[in-house]
Amino acid sequence: MSDSLPDLKIASHTLGLLRGIDQRQRQMMELILRQQDLINRLERDMRDGFALLDRDLRDGLSRSDRDLKEIKSDIVVLESRISQEISDLRDREQRLDDHEEWLSRLESGSANGPSNGSTL
Repeated sequence: MSDSLPDLKIASHTLGLLRGIDQRQRQMMELILRQQDLINRLERDMRDGFALLDRDLRDGLSRSDRDLKEIKSDIVVLESRISQEISDLRDREQRLDDHEEWLSRLESGSANGPSNGSTL
């Protein structure tokens, strides 16, 4: 029974880590989707509005266009952050796999530390 206790702790910590990362990714995706909806509305309003607006209203739309560009740049930054989170997740998964392998070797009596040279 004591042999399975470290496995349960590792599994619990792994699942907790993965749930936390999943939650952050969901939050980022929700933010991106909300911003995408805003972009779609702004683009639609701009397309429909430019045909009807006079010069004074075009000044207001140029501000909307600037805001649209800022939102799009924010989306690029968020996509970069998501890519970094995914990369970090892969790194963590690899480290967990390395430690699990090391623990397995330790249990079998041939432990030399994690295979990638990292330490616990």
